[in-house]
Amino acid sequence: MKTALYILVFTTLTATACTERFDRSTCTDGNNIRKRTYTSETEEAKALAVSIEELRQMPKETRAKRAAAIILADYVSLKDSTYHLNISKEEAKKLGIDGDLYDNVAANLEESNKAIRKALKEGYKLALPDIKKEADKYKFRQNNK
Repeated sequence: MKTALYILVFTTLTATACTERFDRSTCTDGNNIRKRTYTSETEEAKALAVSIEELRQMPKETRAKRAAAIILADYVSLKDSTYHLNISKEEAKKLGIDGDLYDNVAANLEESNKAIRKALKEGYKLALPDIKKEADKYKFRQNNK
């Protein structure tokens, strides 16, 4: 159960701990993540933390959801075995995240929190990752290659 829940958290958050923050200097066509274009497939794959092969198979809406989750990872905190999204929908919009994408990430976090509460109630001991810290570690490794 511990492993399954750990996987659920990462899957639900769309692998937010495994990427770097979007660099707007590599994006064109405004701030909205649905309208961003990249200089190459390699740049987009790197921004979404997927392989080029995975990127090619990923529908546009899935790319947008993943991009939103990646950006919002910087605003996820863990307190008392509960994940919190520490940015308002209005603030997220300034980062280029549409309201429906924000709501999707918030709903995914709540689903993760429900699964965590259930597991804890059933007596499981969990090692929950701090999403922001994991994302920061990944960014540090990427920047020091």
